[in-house]
Amino acid sequence: MITSDVLIIGGGAIGLTTAFELSRRGHSVAVLDRQAIGCESSWAGAGMIPPGEIHLENSSYRLFAQLSSGLWAGFAESLQEYSKIDIEYRTCGALVLPAEQKSSTTQTEFELWQQQKIPVERLQRDELIAFHPKFRSPVDEAYFLPTQAQVRNPRYIRALKAACDQLGVQFYEHEQIREIKFHHGQVTDILTETEAYNASRVVIATGAWTSQFAQWFDVSIPVEPVRGQIALVKLPEVFPSIIERGKCYLVPRADGHILIGATEELVGFDRDCEAETVKRLLDFGAELIPAIRDLQVEKSWCGFRPVTPDHLPVIGFVPGYENLLVCSGHYRAGLSLSPASGLVMAQLICGDTTELSLEDFDPERFHLEITTN
Repeated sequence: MITSDVLIIGGGAIGLTTAFELSRRGHSVAVLDRQAIGCESSWAGAGMIPPGEIHLENSSYRLFAQLSSGLWAGFAESLQEYSKIDIEYRTCGALVLPAEQKSSTTQTEFELWQQQKIPVERLQRDELIAFHPKFRSPVDEAYFLPTQAQVRNPRYIRALKAACDQLGVQFYEHEQIREIKFHHGQVTDILTETEAYNASRVVIATGAWTSQFAQWFDVSIPVEPVRGQIALVKLPEVFPSIIERGKCYLVPRADGHILIGATEELVGFDRDCEAETVKRLLDFGAELIPAIRDLQVEKSWCGFRPVTPDHLPVIGFVPGYENLLVCSGHYRAGLSLSPASGLVMAQLICGDTTELSLEDFDPERFHLEITTN
């Protein structure tokens, strides 16, 4: 029997940041995953860290995004100290283009950025022409967010795991759960093919697989997978900033690579990257940086974003259980919200006052009903 104060199911960015924060507070933590740690959506994303959130009107979510954005610099520094791994966190800025030449949407975004005191600059045609020699603007006006940051996802996951290792977190990979035992509203034992696990608190951090995993507990947590495809190319020189247009983006890395993404597809857990979709991504990239048209795609891949019906994360105690919590449903923002998610989960588990109200993220909002216990 493996015992710990907290057992976290799922070794992605959310599970790992929760483990990191809890272990820093002196809790014994075990992380259980059916695959290798961090090999799903946390690895697959583009690593964009926006300075805030303006697209969802929910005020709690906007505060949550601002909290996480403000935590990132210090969080990255702490990870570097513990792990000795450079996650390539850097403030690179983002050029935000309207989806159409004459669009009121981006003007509205500009006003929302200003209202939230997010630094933003309005760029006119001549400034866009001068933005970068390789860049060709399809619009006459755009906006620049100087405080937008980015991180290399695979490095971030490796650093989180290494930092957790340093703090004594125990990892159990490639473990398939075969039985879960309950007693009077408590999760008591989780059994795999090889081991039994017991903990005072159990956390579901299974991302896009949350709805499936919640069936073990006879509750329905409505989290759906949304597939996103990304293509990777490399320019001979480094491009300075992220470019966003609508829901698509170019994310330049420090070594000249550029990630072009991403699609939003309701196809279940289909992992096949489609050649036609990759071509559309390249066409999008080439419209903004024509040199991309002559580049070979080095790699393409997909990940599954976990989305809830109201597009808000689900964070808190699972109704019907005294020791079971969930942290999932972050949709496109799992990586960027991971520092704040780990923090509030640790505060919840420790019985502390959380950094902000989690009422709007409570699983109870979905009227979850437990059928057996």
